[in-house]
Amino acid sequence: MGRRVFNTLGASDEELEGLRQALDGAEIAFYETHAGFWGVGTPALWIHDATQYDTARGVINAFEQEWGNTLSEETGSYISQINWRLVPAFIFLIGAVIWMCLAFFRFG
Repeated sequence: MGRRVFNTLGASDEELEGLRQALDGAEIAFYETHAGFWGVGTPALWIHDATQYDTARGVINAFEQEWGNTLSEETGSYISQINWRLVPAFIFLIGAVIWMCLAFFRFG
């Protein structure tokens, strides 16, 4: 019976392709399921032989560590990803919402 080794929900196509190559390179037989048309299925990578679970998880963990390092080198920190030109507009929007709440729901 198969065993799920990786939930692919939210994973990018590049990440999934790398995972497939890593599992193929380790000669681990796997298959992939998708969420389906209505999105109620389980999108995941599964292995055929449950005795290879620890090996598969080791391969996946090593790949994820490498993927995370590569991704953080490419994108940098979270602060550097902020579009600082939009911050004043966001502050104005929050202020307008607060003002509207106070104007419509007067307390006292």
